[in-house]
Amino acid sequence: PMGYVSASAIEDAQAGDDAGLRDDIRARIFEKGANGLQRLLAQVSRTAWAARDRLSLDTWRAIYAFTAWDSQFEPPRTFDGTGARAYLDTLVRSSAALSGQADENMTRGNNWHFFDLGRRIERAFASTHLIRETVGSRIEPESASIQLALEIADSTMTYAYRYHNAYQVAPMIDLLLLDASNPRGVAFQLEALVEHATHLPLVTETQRRRDVLTVAEHLVARIERATLGELCAVDAESSRDVLRTLLGSIDSDLARVGDALTDAYLQHLPRYRT
Repeated sequence: PMGYVSASAIEDAQAGDDAGLRDDIRARIFEKGANGLQRLLAQVSRTAWAARDRLSLDTWRAIYAFTAWDSQFEPPRTFDGTGARAYLDTLVRSSAALSGQADENMTRGNNWHFFDLGRRIERAFASTHLIRETVGSRIEPESASIQLALEIADSTMTYAYRYHNAYQVAPMIDLLLLDASNPRGVAFQLEALVEHATHLPLVTETQRRRDVLTVAEHLVARIERATLGELCAVDAESSRDVLRTLLGSIDSDLARVGDALTDAYLQHLPRYRT
């Protein structure tokens, strides 16, 4: 999980000793007591149980397949990349089934708009992080970082169809950041935020201010103004500062969208910032 691997383990791995990094990754994926994937899955399971009266039997089965821990399964004592990938691939397939249940069966009312708003915000955050960590700075050979980003973003086939496996930064940034037709790209998530925000109920004075829509439209406009050449430019220290600045501003505005949703729909007291 992003942000959970210790800095010391990464530094040791860069120096040639990856034992600590392997232990950290194993713990974050498999250990129930660690602040990682298993804790997140447990939270999903508890939330689903609390809302079980609103879930169909098929949806509940999909959630159970996604979150259940086989009592006969023994977590590995040492990190095994192949085994970890197989386990994570299983989770990806299960989560895709759950997502499909929502897309196919959930009535397009207010509940669905809130549900998909949360999904789009989380996916946008994940995508900006992925782009920043893979091509925020130029590290040769960049083709390896580009291929990794495309694989994680499930955009390898689209990239190959368009660009014939000529791995370059500009088309990668265009596909994962600026292309509103790519359902895994940042621009797609931001336009979805605008679409959902236009359908939110407007009952209270705070809701009628439409802060969610205002910030979402600002995000889309920020993406539309971006220039691909400037985003790809590298400074003397091999950093893409324009790209990093844009990604940082997107993250800040996504947090503002979350705050605006909370203020308008999820709490009754005003938010005070110091």
